[in-house]
Amino acid sequence: LEGMSGGGVQPTPGVNVVAGSQGTGKSYLASVPVWVFGGDVTDYRPDEQELGKLVVSTLHDKRGPVAILDNVPDGYIVKNTTLASFLTQAVPTARLLGQTKNVAMINDVFWGLTGNGTRQSDDLRRRFFDVRLDAGMADPAMREDFALGDLKAHFGDVRNRAKFVWCCLVLWRAWVAAGANEGSCRMRGSYGWWSKPTAGLLEFLGVGGFMDNYAPGGSAEAER
Repeated sequence: LEGMSGGGVQPTPGVNVVAGSQGTGKSYLASVPVWVFGGDVTDYRPDEQELGKLVVSTLHDKRGPVAILDNVPDGYIVKNTTLASFLTQAVPTARLLGQTKNVAMINDVFWGLTGNGTRQSDDLRRRFFDVRLDAGMADPAMREDFALGDLKAHFGDVRNRAKFVWCCLVLWRAWVAAGANEGSCRMRGSYGWWSKPTAGLLEFLGVGGFMDNYAPGGSAEAER
């Protein structure tokens, strides 16, 4: 739903898909909105300057509403001023590689990170919400009992993508038809405009407790 709503008038917080071990399915889960709605999945670059260039080029040359920075090194603390500013600016400006002047870009991309045991700097921590995966087994890469089988192959079928989009539209429309009531949750800095409608949608769908365990310092468990 978040990937589908990307492209609004204001940027939304990014998602940090994190797990405690390899093979849990972080990249696959984060890639689903890219396979359905379009976008980019690019390997993360630990060098701050190179990461800044990647963020700028991804937004400038975007191929869809979702941008995933994949495979952050295990236990790494993500820190990048360009990414931090892009997550709060509707029309950021930056200098493109090989050019001498800044260009303005419409920030209508939903940003995501994936990694094992990763964290963000204080500036970025307030701009991301966590999705923590726990496979509940020692070697999650060996699992075979998936309801949809291979997700990439599943969403490679245009009929499955169409059904997915239809389901999302039904959920959004049902909430709007019911009055689009906002929910109660912790305000999240400049994302207050996003938090309450999102909480309202989730409460309408029967998912309560949105942002109840949000901890800006990163000391609490992952957010719901």
